[in-house]
Amino acid sequence: MEILAKNLRALRSVNPQLAQRLQRVQLADCIIRDQQNRIGIRHRQAWLTLDVAPSFWQTLFETLDQRPTLLIGCGDGRHLSQLAEREGAALLVWERTPLLLRVALEENDLSVAIAAGKLKLCWGGELFTDPRIARAHQVLAHPSLSAVYRNELRVLEDGLGPQRALVADGSLYVDDLCETLWNHGFSVLTTDIQQMAASELVGYAKQIDAELLCAINFHHGLPELAERAGCKLVCWEIDPAIDHPAPCKASASSCHVFTYREANIALFKRAGIEHVHYLPLAANPRRRRPVSPSANRGAPLCFVGASMVNTAQAHQLEFVAAATRAGLSQDAAHALMQRVLEEHRRLDGYQLVELMRQHCAPLIDRFAQGREDVDPVMLLGETLAAEHRLNLIAHLGRYQIDVWGDEGWSSVAHVPGVRYRGHARHGEQLTQIYSDALINIDIGRIYQRDIVTMRVFDVLACAGFLLTEHSEALDALFEVGVELESFRSEDELHRKIDYYLARPDERARIAQAGRQAIVDRHAFDHRLETILKQVGLAS
Repeated sequence: MEILAKNLRALRSVNPQLAQRLQRVQLADCIIRDQQNRIGIRHRQAWLTLDVAPSFWQTLFETLDQRPTLLIGCGDGRHLSQLAEREGAALLVWERTPLLLRVALEENDLSVAIAAGKLKLCWGGELFTDPRIARAHQVLAHPSLSAVYRNELRVLEDGLGPQRALVADGSLYVDDLCETLWNHGFSVLTTDIQQMAASELVGYAKQIDAELLCAINFHHGLPELAERAGCKLVCWEIDPAIDHPAPCKASASSCHVFTYREANIALFKRAGIEHVHYLPLAANPRRRRPVSPSANRGAPLCFVGASMVNTAQAHQLEFVAAATRAGLSQDAAHALMQRVLEEHRRLDGYQLVELMRQHCAPLIDRFAQGREDVDPVMLLGETLAAEHRLNLIAHLGRYQIDVWGDEGWSSVAHVPGVRYRGHARHGEQLTQIYSDALINIDIGRIYQRDIVTMRVFDVLACAGFLLTEHSEALDALFEVGVELESFRSEDELHRKIDYYLARPDERARIAQAGRQAIVDRHAFDHRLETILKQVGLAS
């Protein structure tokens, strides 16, 4: 903290506004350290170290001329003094949010270079609206962050086009959405809505004159923010939420919500959002594509996905807390939860809503009246979903099945024939896994059998053969038996596994037809065309 204070004193003398902003930064849980005390960030379900070998920077220094240097991504900041001390050339360092700038100033004494004007720090949108900055500097990217800031680097190279989109950074679908927006003529910049104040997000959108503000999943406050920024908001809901959208505090006329689940349309309408549309999930066939089988193909069957064990346990604690807020003792709340779960385990199908109305009506009423933030049905639904998925996978051990996902799968790893393979990286590794399996299994969450999961689209895009739980939504999007296969019961699942394992040619025909269905009807391009048409921006 002494180093930080010294750096901030120097920064106040040249940029007091930024110094004040950096003083307010709260370090987020996306910043982590490993056992060697190296600083890293979580990005796309992976850990990126910000520590780069000094030899890399030394080699880089030898390529630089005397022009000012623009560095995209400060990393851990260890190299900034050396870069800033070059003869006659200033260093301008940009970050998406103030978070990593704060980390660099905590770790390194940069006060002399800052006070002398040799090291300048900036963040946000100004860098991209003034083309003179990029032209006047030789542009470098921190090697660990070049993939994170690929959109910003592209804008620096190409300039901002007439159509501009600001996309909230996140995990799944964000990269595919950005790529597809670029392909449709938009210049794309990304921002972290968790690390910026509402006024800063509004300012960023206005600064770059964004036509679109896009987010994967709905975030409270975004409709009001988009109204203030004067741009159209697109939220594409792709994941279940344990709460419901809060009523909008102002007009939401510029907000368009696209949800993967038709049943959720009423929830958004009730919150005051007029433009709500059903939009199924999709795949990016440029990224998810058939690849040659690897040398070690693994088991005949494969499942990739969350066990939901950890989230189920966390949701149970939240349920007990919600029940105690409703007036029950902790013991009574726990007993109530166990009674509901035990009764449901003796029933056929998913009947949790009916059971909850029978046993937990006061809790449901509190949530409906807005006196409780989380949906008690969703909280217990995750436990039932986890149990359903674990049980079904355990019963497939006789065929030999590889399971990829979180550590919760270790609870069934002892079952003969079930092999837990660890986490699957969402990039090329996942494409390889789907392509390798003879049969990919899809098991959705038991409480939302009215959707088609992301896994379905991704497996088919890889020309993988798929067996998924049947639903009306599946029938509406695909030709079952031609483009993929489905099952309505565990017995039917086993029969179809036996059938298709013995018929590789038929599996291959169906898998190829499934890939074509994605290319023809269910690619990201198709979904974005629908979105742009609905918001009035179709070309």
